[in-house]
Amino acid sequence: MVRFSVHFLLIALLMLVACQADQPDAGSSGPEPLPEIAEDYDKNPYPWGFIDSTGRMVISGQYDEVRGFSDGLALVRTKGRWGYIDQRGKIAIAARYRAAWPFVNGRARAQTDEGKFGYIDQEGKWLIEAKFAELSEFAEGLAAFRQEEFYGYLDTAGQVVIEPQYRKASPFQNGQSVVAKGDKYGIIDQQGNELIPFEHERLKPFIGTLARARKQGIYGYLNSAGEFTIEPAFRQATDFVSGVAAVAEESTWGLINEAGEWILEPLYDQLFHAGEERWIGALGRQYYLLDKAGTRISNHPYQEIQPFSEGYAAYQQDELWGYLQPDGSSMATPQYYLAWPFKNGLARVATHYGLTFVNTSGRPLFQARREFFELRDFSEGLAPAEIQ
Repeated sequence: MVRFSVHFLLIALLMLVACQADQPDAGSSGPEPLPEIAEDYDKNPYPWGFIDSTGRMVISGQYDEVRGFSDGLALVRTKGRWGYIDQRGKIAIAARYRAAWPFVNGRARAQTDEGKFGYIDQEGKWLIEAKFAELSEFAEGLAAFRQEEFYGYLDTAGQVVIEPQYRKASPFQNGQSVVAKGDKYGIIDQQGNELIPFEHERLKPFIGTLARARKQGIYGYLNSAGEFTIEPAFRQATDFVSGVAAVAEESTWGLINEAGEWILEPLYDQLFHAGEERWIGALGRQYYLLDKAGTRISNHPYQEIQPFSEGYAAYQQDELWGYLQPDGSSMATPQYYLAWPFKNGLARVATHYGLTFVNTSGRPLFQARREFFELRDFSEGLAPAEIQ
């Protein structure tokens, strides 16, 4: 039993490394770091393929790495290079890219062996020439690119709309982007007009009417005119969600409203937004589920709680995982060695018998199988599966 638990803990760590696709924040300088060109590559001893909703392998395990289907195509890696297959398992674009990303709206970001980025169509033809040192995904019709040491933005036709002039650049949200000149951050619109001056050590996009900003190591919140409506007073702070933000004056965290008033006085070692107008409060190694007023949904602590996804949150108790609902009741009592977030009504779980998916009633999609070394979420009807 212990060997099995440790085995799946290793899987979880591997999945965190392999599957995370965090968006760059305001401090990001573009796409994530990439590995060196794979002149000498190690063949994966546990090949990847794809299963259907019955757990049947419909695309045989033959790839060193894969990603889920998007726009009818899936990324696959063989011999150190990335290409794409269709849902029949047929090669759609030969594996010739040093790095590549899923298709979105008929285009995908890709990198050549020379380390240059561009965008390809579903036949592998370059829509935007691979000539950029860095190139981000498109957000609201614009993508950040790097030319020498500066960043600018181009449109989906590959035309430069904001000349490279920023030390750092982030994706556009609601028509605005956080960018940096020198060591200071500001906010621009899609024409490159300055909305918030470049005078902040850190800056996050506006969430509603407020943006989180740091000056002299302390956080406060700006209005659309760039004025502090909540003066810098916090060592750490989160964005506002439904009128509530978590902040820390010193070493403990509490909740404030948009007027900067305490809803919950500093009490917790850490506070995390959990979705569903819920927060997770950590005290040592104990975790509590809180409502937006900071009231505990239950005084019973958990070993761990993950954020809600599709109305359910994975939680750990007595070394096993189950799922909570926003009212604190259990959809599934702790019975899994590991539990992942729900996506499209299904969640991956590790059981005594192996990996499978469960629905929102806790019913397995198919019988758990030990031969699945790793599973990933379904997309377009198929799920990546690594076979041991």
